[in-house]
Amino acid sequence: MLQWSSRLYVGVKAEAFKDQIRTVVEKGLAFPEAYLITLSANEAEQLDIIETKQLIFWKVHRTLPKIVGIALTRKEALDVVLQMALDIYEETGDCDFRAYFS
Repeated sequence: MLQWSSRLYVGVKAEAFKDQIRTVVEKGLAFPEAYLITLSANEAEQLDIIETKQLIFWKVHRTLPKIVGIALTRKEALDVVLQMALDIYEETGDCDFRAYFS
């Protein structure tokens, strides 16, 4: 079972498809043009942006870190990450994504 943040960020375009994307992703399938923003599996980095078509590989699906955002295009994913950074910095005074989403 995948871990979804209770503070999930969703892009403007993805908002209309949020429930569909979650359902498809839970099954390990791809949702066209959808991207997931996850905490990074690499401790040296904070976030990863993963296209959902990578989820067809069982190892990617089984080892996916906590999902903190959904977007419908790569550009929207970058915009969501920017909004996360601004919100987290405004709320906490730093940009520690791991601490914020844990």
